[in-house]
Amino acid sequence: MASAPQVIIMTGPPGSGKSTTALELASRLRATLLDQDSMTNPLVDVVASLIGAAGLDDPRLAALVREPRYECVHRVVQDCLHAGISTVVVAPFTAERRDPRAWAELARRIEAHGGTAHLVWLRISAGELVRRLRSRSAARDRAKLADLEGYVASLDLTAPAVPFIEVDSHEAATLQVAAIQTRLEHDQVTVRTQG
Repeated sequence: MASAPQVIIMTGPPGSGKSTTALELASRLRATLLDQDSMTNPLVDVVASLIGAAGLDDPRLAALVREPRYECVHRVVQDCLHAGISTVVVAPFTAERRDPRAWAELARRIEAHGGTAHLVWLRISAGELVRRLRSRSAARDRAKLADLEGYVASLDLTAPAVPFIEVDSHEAATLQVAAIQTRLEHDQVTVRTQG
């Protein structure tokens, strides 16, 4: 019996390498890669310009777009599941990784469309995060670099409060992906033997 399509949710602090690891994982699994930023940022930029917000750090903008951004991701995930295709999703999923009820609701929604949900947490130290921000020197990081201490203090670097697969973001993406695949294979065997 074929296993259900998987929805692997990549989460971790900004700069932890979610996009890089997700790309490698999607390629290895031959899964669809869904990046929330790629899917929704052009429209978020339009909303930001309409209300005069500087970016997603503006609470007015975050309040307007958080739910619709996640709903866009959910709907495309559902389309992939209906087609029997696994997906790797890149998005913060902050509420879902902090709140077991929010995670249970997300997993239930995925299961209702024929998939199985897995949360992957990319662990990173504050020191490595700062090093990466400095080395990439992207325009989007200017405000963060201007107040590094405040920015790092604002981040939640703690592990999720729900079941998750942990990988060390200090390792190469290929090693992270190998660890994720091993765990996914183990989880599939566990699910099959329980059923």
